[in-house]
Amino acid sequence: MRLSITLVLGTAAVLGKRDQHWPVPEHAWSRRRVQVCHTMSNVRRLLARMRQNPRDWRIQDVKTVANGLGIDYRQPGTSHVTFSAPGCVPVTIPAHKPIAPIYIKRFVALVDALEGQGS
Repeated sequence: MRLSITLVLGTAAVLGKRDQHWPVPEHAWSRRRVQVCHTMSNVRRLLARMRQNPRDWRIQDVKTVANGLGIDYRQPGTSHVTFSAPGCVPVTIPAHKPIAPIYIKRFVALVDALEGQGS
């Protein structure tokens, strides 16, 4: 049985069976699914898929890879996210979906530059 964590009005509930979360809260629109952690293998798998096909990615996918690899990003209330790493040129990506392939290619180049510094 697959469990997911859902945040409802600031409280966490573990959903396994349907009856554990009934009745539906009045503000059901505020429910968001949150994945607690991403393993390094999932991050590497996402990055490999980005390299193979840079089309049709969401900004959340790019943020997931950045979090997994320790790349800093900021989105100060704008529709753009800037990814940066020490010693690398920052990459700014518009948060529209889908993200244009050129931005994914630039992000992958940032990851490659960061990994090249580590070796």
